[in-house]
Amino acid sequence: MLKTTIGKHEGRAMLTPTSSQMGFDGLFLGRIHFEEKEWRERHQEMEMVWQTDPSQRKEGELFTGILPNVYWPPKGFCFDMYCDDEEINVSSDGFSRLFGVVHVQWD
Repeated sequence: MLKTTIGKHEGRAMLTPTSSQMGFDGLFLGRIHFEEKEWRERHQEMEMVWQTDPSQRKEGELFTGILPNVYWPPKGFCFDMYCDDEEINVSSDGFSRLFGVVHVQWD
């Protein structure tokens, strides 16, 4: 059975302690204050272990990451009607160059 243990946060901060209580291992934030985001990018602290509730000690810890592009996909992966990224064809040489994949043919 597949168990989801990572979530994406778009709501109120009170959801955070609840997330760790529900058994989530991680959380990704799509939006934070721009000054905090700039500081975290500058200091390379876009990921952290968030102590959601000090009274819970270790049980209240939640791995948290901040999405670098807010709600937008990484560069080269925007296939929405508002984007002009080329589609990725897994059999093309472009895919291999994009990801540094080496194609090996087995006999």
